[in-house]
Amino acid sequence: NAGARGLEMAGLYNINRMNVDALQMAGIFNTVGGSVNGIQLAGIYNNVFGNLRGLQISGIHNSVKGAQIGLQMSGIYNNVHKDSKGVQITGISNTAKGSQNGLQFSGICNIGKDTVRGAQITGLFNYAKELNGVQFGLVNVTDSPSGYSFGLLNFKKGGYKKISVTSNEISDINVAVKTGDHKMYTILMAGRSDRKDEEKLFSFGIGLGKNIPIGKRFTFNPEFSTQYLYLGNWDIFNSLTKFDSSFSFQLCKGVAVSAGPSFNLYWSEKQDKYGNPNTSTFVQDRTQNHTVIKNNSKDILGWIGWSFGLTFF
Repeated sequence: NAGARGLEMAGLYNINRMNVDALQMAGIFNTVGGSVNGIQLAGIYNNVFGNLRGLQISGIHNSVKGAQIGLQMSGIYNNVHKDSKGVQITGISNTAKGSQNGLQFSGICNIGKDTVRGAQITGLFNYAKELNGVQFGLVNVTDSPSGYSFGLLNFKKGGYKKISVTSNEISDINVAVKTGDHKMYTILMAGRSDRKDEEKLFSFGIGLGKNIPIGKRFTFNPEFSTQYLYLGNWDIFNSLTKFDSSFSFQLCKGVAVSAGPSFNLYWSEKQDKYGNPNTSTFVQDRTQNHTVIKNNSKDILGWIGWSFGLTFF
């Protein structure tokens, strides 16, 4: 067809060389050589060579060669070659090759090859060339220092990328990877204590922190984290919540020494799911001289602790 207005329906496919101002429905695909003002519904894919103003819904793939204003929803992949203003929702991947104003929501990956104003939300990976909004994903990458990224790993231009090795009152050695920017970074951490005369401890957790310069070489780094502590039985849940307030001094390029106090809250189950009692006294023994909260009825223990270590890069 040359074009369409109103309603166009087909059991298999619709192909239009010119513009479409209509509701288009097809069992397999819709292809429009011009622009679309309306709604496209297809079992497999929708393809528009011009601009889209409206709604695209397909089982697999939506593509707009021009700009998009509206909503794209597909089972696998959405793609806009120019600017996108609105919402992209898909099971696997969204791509906007121009600017993105609105929301990208996917199961695996969102890509914004120009400025992203709004939000990128995914289960795995987000990329924005310039971010003027927020990213939520396991891994977030942007080529700009602006915006906010929330994930396990966040990489930003001129951002905060550090590895710290520290010791504290319950864990003899801890390693943490910190990525993000100076206004907020995320922390992945793990720790261990293995002395012959006491129980073994393994810990791992996540956290958030902020880098506050207070001089040419001094910084203040408030950090909040939550960790799981393994104390000999995986079936017993041991939770540690920490607020660290460490100060860092840069010794030379790429190396800083850090130290500071911390406030800690520890909670542990009394028994596992099989009824076996929790006999561990590791945390209690390590912190008995620093305890400030001891609520036996709720199994909560609080104390003032410390940390000391080195930060690299």
